[in-house]
Amino acid sequence: MFRACTLLVAAVGVLAVACGGDDGGPDEAGAALADRWLRVGEGLRTSVQVYDRALPPQLAQLLNPGLTPETPPEDVVAVPVHPDGELLGSFHVRREDGVDIVWLVYDVAADDAAVETTVRQQLNETPWQTVGGQSRDGVAVVGFQSTVSGDIEGQAWVQPLPTAAEYDVVVSREGAEQTLQVSRGASVPLLEAEVVERDGGLVLEGLEGGAGQAGGLREGDRIVSVGGRAVSTRDDLEAAYHALRDAGEVRTSVVYVVQIAPQLTAEAPAFRLPPSRTLPEGFPAPFLQADGMTVLEVSWASQPQGRGYQVVLVTDASTSETADTVRAALDDAGWQVTGDNAVGFSTELTVESAGGADGGTITIDVFQGDDSLTAVFVQLQSTAGGAN
Repeated sequence: MFRACTLLVAAVGVLAVACGGDDGGPDEAGAALADRWLRVGEGLRTSVQVYDRALPPQLAQLLNPGLTPETPPEDVVAVPVHPDGELLGSFHVRREDGVDIVWLVYDVAADDAAVETTVRQQLNETPWQTVGGQSRDGVAVVGFQSTVSGDIEGQAWVQPLPTAAEYDVVVSREGAEQTLQVSRGASVPLLEAEVVERDGGLVLEGLEGGAGQAGGLREGDRIVSVGGRAVSTRDDLEAAYHALRDAGEVRTSVVYVVQIAPQLTAEAPAFRLPPSRTLPEGFPAPFLQADGMTVLEVSWASQPQGRGYQVVLVTDASTSETADTVRAALDDAGWQVTGDNAVGFSTELTVESAGGADGGTITIDVFQGDDSLTAVFVQLQSTAGGAN
């Protein structure tokens, strides 16, 4: 369950920016950032909406299929959010398969242990029930589902937030003490430096270019205190880091992620040929893209021993015509066809370049997305030191 934590926490941070301008109003640049984050890896038909300090207007309908103005309020299902939660905002993502994913982001002015207990209790009351959870190192996740509809399930993430934007680090430098303010982006921060115990104290031997260096720390500084706590050993330093978690205004983030499956299976839209993609740099057989062919998909990977390529081209020519075109292009380029086999209704060619540095397979078959088109599936390997 915790595998998703990194992405989730990052997305929550993006939303916090989207919903928190200096004047408390929406930050258009932040909202755009959140929008772009959620679109990563999604299809062109996926819809993304970001709502500043508001719930998605269609949330009630999503949780209550068949909802009408006449539905009694006591029969309307809602996500049981923390009673003291401050709504920062929400996301609504509708994927092209019809699945809706709703993110509700709240801050609570209480410690994470108390908030976790409340959230877990709320999510285990009709019409909801908990189905599992984990809690470790201040981060908790509770899985829940609707007892009314098997199509609605979700997770609630609870974790502490940094209690301040900065913390004090006192160092001894050239015989004098200096107080530095170091930016803090974590509940339990780090100086991002190499610290060694020497001569009864802690000395900075190297900086990693992070918040510590930006705050003015230098190599050779002797650390005197962190967050007001004196430190002389690495154990002292670690204790000072953890003490910062509860120093200041305690706040806890609560994020509800609710997934709603579609009531009906979405009908796949008719295939439309998109603009041709660009062949990857170094692709050893660009001559395979004959006139009238569209490059539909490309992928490639580099390793010490060479590079691998996968390319899908489509054309409106028949499979037999396309196979002849591919054979002729290979011959004109000086490539050898070392295998030519019929596999069902498709043709599979095993090919090799003249110098032997490049080779692989080419399969010509009816395109599954539109049986009026023919697809050419190209898989090639280029060895290190070859032509590319």
